[in-house]
Amino acid sequence: MNITKAVLITHPKSYQHIAPYPRPNLEAFEAPLRLQMAERYLGLHEKTKNLERVKATRAPQEDILRIHSPYLYETVKLMASLGGGNLGESAQASPDVFRNALISVGGAVCAAEYSLDKPHVHAFSLLRPPGHHATHSNPGGLCFFNNVAIAVAKVKQEKGIKRVTILDFDDHYGNGTAEIFYQDPSVQYISIHEYDYDNYGLGHYEELGYGDAIGTNINIPLLDGASDTVYKAALERVVIPSIKAFEPKMIAISAGFDPHYADPVGNMNIDSS
Repeated sequence: MNITKAVLITHPKSYQHIAPYPRPNLEAFEAPLRLQMAERYLGLHEKTKNLERVKATRAPQEDILRIHSPYLYETVKLMASLGGGNLGESAQASPDVFRNALISVGGAVCAAEYSLDKPHVHAFSLLRPPGHHATHSNPGGLCFFNNVAIAVAKVKQEKGIKRVTILDFDDHYGNGTAEIFYQDPSVQYISIHEYDYDNYGLGHYEELGYGDAIGTNINIPLLDGASDTVYKAALERVVIPSIKAFEPKMIAISAGFDPHYADPVGNMNIDSS
């Protein structure tokens, strides 16, 4: 299949969620500036400056409840209406968090539907807050609703997609996405991440899935300072063969760029190429 077009999914209100983290603080890097800089770069680069831009829409409640509990939905909504506050570990809500989280989910859904309805198109959702740490009932790690999980659940149900692969290359293990699909044999979750010895042991290579889904959860934990050579070996020897063997009808990318050597949030040593 030849990819002849790419679209960038954004929303101006994505800049308005500013969590009340003290500075300096690593969590404070999840801020509007990271999207503004990415959009600026894409607008200047010769290969991406003419990307078609699509405005995301808010996801409806029914989409959120495909994955999350009503308790989580109502809690995020209430906390935003009260002006924000602490919703859990590294999950500080702002007054804008509920609206922005719905927009972020809507962008992920839009990207998934674009790619399925128009197979020649690659769609990239550049929105915040992120989502892969959000579990069925709990926010965490800067995440409130699990964008990629909701998008996958929706297209599986509404478009009849039987097998989906989620590739997550964020520096941190996407514990929420892994937990949500841990017993689902129709979703393959592959995570390349920096192994965090303090994260309750989650993200280890022995976590393979459960029941009929054994073998669909594939963790590739890398040590601090992992180089390009190690990263490429993981892709070539594990990721690509695993995806080919699973034969998914759709591949969703849960994209975090903190494995880059210049990113202060991660400790890996991957360059831009």
